[in-house]
Amino acid sequence: MHPVPTANNIDDVTAFLEVFNAPGFELVVEECRMEESVDADGIPYTEIGSTVYSKEVITFFDLAQKPCWIDTEYLEKKAHTMVEQKGSIRTASLDEIRTLLTYCSRGERFCDGFWVDIFERRVIHAILERLLEIRKSDFTD
Repeated sequence: MHPVPTANNIDDVTAFLEVFNAPGFELVVEECRMEESVDADGIPYTEIGSTVYSKEVITFFDLAQKPCWIDTEYLEKKAHTMVEQKGSIRTASLDEIRTLLTYCSRGERFCDGFWVDIFERRVIHAILERLLEIRKSDFTD
């Protein structure tokens, strides 16, 4: 069993809400690319690159992959359904937030550009806003 997130863990990830809402924030540094090239023997090939995210996005997901945020049963808990159901994030428990963060963190491994989708749909924003509410009501300094 992974450790439960502390108030400091919550503060670390929710600090990114301000970053992600800042004017001029850039999610992607470089889009997927396809370049035609020729190897040393003169044989043509296509080089395919993947999405390159800003350092802020990478740092956020590094934090979101700390042991306290990991839910190894996120697939069984149908995290994708929570993302698709409007309003479910607004009422999510801390444990459900862990499930959602694991789903969001790992999604890019299986689908290049996944993080673009969840940012554009404001899923990460909703998760962080809910975490702020949980922090205010369930954790005292």
